[in-house]
Amino acid sequence: MRRNVILTIAAIATVVTLGTMAQVTPRRTQAQERVQSASKKGRVVFDRAQGEARLVKYDGAIVSLGKGSFGQIDGDGNVLVGDWETGLHRYDGKTGQVVQLKGPHQVGVPFYLDTSGRYVAYQLFEDFEGEQYLTAGVGLLDLQTGRERVHYKRKHQYAHVVAWVGDRVLVLCWDDGPVDYPVFKLIDFNGREERLKALQQAPLAVGMPVASPDQDHLYYRGKKGIVLVNPASQTFHVYDGAESAYWTKDRLVVVTGGKEQTIDPYTVLP
Repeated sequence: MRRNVILTIAAIATVVTLGTMAQVTPRRTQAQERVQSASKKGRVVFDRAQGEARLVKYDGAIVSLGKGSFGQIDGDGNVLVGDWETGLHRYDGKTGQVVQLKGPHQVGVPFYLDTSGRYVAYQLFEDFEGEQYLTAGVGLLDLQTGRERVHYKRKHQYAHVVAWVGDRVLVLCWDDGPVDYPVFKLIDFNGREERLKALQQAPLAVGMPVASPDQDHLYYRGKKGIVLVNPASQTFHVYDGAESAYWTKDRLVVVTGGKEQTIDPYTVLP
């Protein structure tokens, strides 16, 4: 049953402009939000038609980052850009040099930098059968040493990297226990797992979570609305009837009946 459900999710997953669901089939993963990442140095935006990423600095300068549909930027202006088709490359904010870190079909999206800017966590896929992967996991890449660790490898399951919570990676994954629905887990550098039991009271996710630029909050689409989550405190708030949402630099915009409501997530879930 579990395998059939996963294959069904992969078949019906679609990417929408405002970003409430990431593809389970890796060949079609795309960017999930209007502003992918932002820091004191600028923000990463995407040309959908060209499939090109650009760094828009706050001084007005624009830097082409090459192909990719998802990006992250650290506080020093270094940018990670890529996707399943193009791999993962890094733009050095000081020298302007672009280096390929992982090749095509080696990194899934979304991927996230930790607060130090040293580690990147991403989806890992193996054992393909056509366009459907059979094994999923979480990859951790040390950008200083180039060392890669692989955790939470599961066959016929999925594991979507959502954000960093301190020095652990938050994932939405299929559980190994007697439940047939996805759950949130934290995974540390040694591969130890902790299920976030308090969040099991939240509505089930029918769309992939999208982290805020600072990764302190996330939202996802439930059956009856948008769910805002603070994973560190394991608290959540439901916006009943909301159809979609997206992040700006530091606010969540929730769309209900065509009307937009701008929300400070720290006011709702400190």
